[in-house]
Amino acid sequence: MLLLPDPETAAEVSTGAGAEKVPGYGLAFIPPGDSRVTVPTSGRVVRLFTTNAQDLAERCSNAGAYATPHPNIPPFSALAGAARRLARPGLQP
Repeated sequence: MLLLPDPETAAEVSTGAGAEKVPGYGLAFIPPGDSRVTVPTSGRVVRLFTTNAQDLAERCSNAGAYATPHPNIPPFSALAGAARRLARPGLQP
């Protein structure tokens, strides 16, 4: 996931499916696989990754903290269409 918290910071996300521009204050869900995020100006960029992406998780400086599941945090469970409904209230799946 890519979050651009400032209005003046835009980005372009490229995947095997193509490229999309993400405006400032934007949120992009990036599919699994190879991707590239290009930010042409300075600004804040937040990337969120799942620990299911083991190749990325292993490269984190705090990888050891995720070696075993935390007892107070339940496993992630995606809800089909939830992001779409949250982004546009009233939209039916």
